[in-house]
Amino acid sequence: MPDGSHVTVRVSLGVAELDHKAVSTATEFFAIVDQALYEAKEAGRDRTVVATKRHEKETE
Repeated sequence: MPDGSHVTVRVSLGVAELDHKAVSTATEFFAIVDQALYEAKEAGRDRTVVATKRHEKETE
């Protein structure tokens, strides 16, 4: 920052690669990513979790 102060940014992320064969709607895709996000938060926050097939099954 111009005045020498700083800002700490902390983030938890759920990320996924869109597979058009496995996911048919945007709603379904975001539900999978949301599962990964909540896993990141539950693991102690400030983490990134990549969605896997397990996250797909959890949304069914």
